Amino acid sequence: MTADLSGRTALVTGSTSGIGRATARLLASLGAHVIVSGRNADRGGETVDDIRAAGGKADFVAADLNDLDSLGVLAERATEIGGQVDILVNNAGIYPFGASSDATAEDFDSVDGGVGTL
Repeated sequence: MTADLSGRTALVTGSTSGIGRATARLLASLGAHVIVSGRNADRGGETVDDIRAAGGKADFVAADLNDLDSLGVLAERATEIGGQVDILVNNAGIYPFGASSDATAEDFDSVDGGVGTL
């Protein structure tokens, strides 16, 4: 059974590449209006173009989740565009390369995954 997400708005942080981009494309293919978010406007535009070319609905909002002001703008713009956010995929973040068993407390604390909630 496939979910029908028509009429839903999905916000996917870190969706200008990789797993986030694939997630945004999947949600759009299921009918969601996807808010693509990331720091790179060029890649964000490419993701939106890909979704629209496949018949989906998408818009890009630039955001740096390390910046509280940027996070606030993202939340505001997402609700302006979609009315409300029904689905949130908080995909943005980086993690140091290497085995998890070798990670230190400092590595974990340095993870760039945003500073707030919507």
